Amino acid sequence: MTSLWVPGSDSVDDADERVKTVFATYGLAMYQAALLEVELVHAFALHKIIDAKSAAKLIADPWHSGYKKKLFELIRHVEGQSPSDPDLVEDLTECRKRRNWLAHSYWREHDLHFVSPSGQTEMIRNLDADVEFIQGVRARLSTVVHEPAHQDLGFTQGMFDAEFRRLYSEAGGE
Repeated sequence: MTSLWVPGSDSVDDADERVKTVFATYGLAMYQAALLEVELVHAFALHKIIDAKSAAKLIADPWHSGYKKKLFELIRHVEGQSPSDPDLVEDLTECRKRRNWLAHSYWREHDLHFVSPSGQTEMIRNLDADVEFIQGVRARLSTVVHEPAHQDLGFTQGMFDAEFRRLYSEAGGE
């Protein structure tokens, strides 16, 4: 695998790497947003606001027809779960908006940016900020919702680590 482009490089040879970096960073931003959506559904299945069967159906929906309404409802429910983080609901809502914009409008709105080195650099910088923001919101969601639910249910980090190793091994990991 070739290395990704490093900001500050401007040789002609870096053009392909810069383009790859735009796509890779966009992919990472979408991946982080998708993880946040699934984690929100899982968190509230743990709280039994939606049952496991409904959560599985929602996660398996290939067209996300249920996500818009359900995620809005689930985000609103965080208000009652997050007195220690009053901005979490607003930031979850922003993540949802950001994910929708990335999925539906990003490339159309950045077509002219993508054709120039400076535009590509700006795209990478902005996508990096999106990734950082979404990762931070995911961490806060875990602290406010996941961790207390896991403690209530008696789950330990050791249990999660063991299950990860089992699943990783089944998937062919070493």
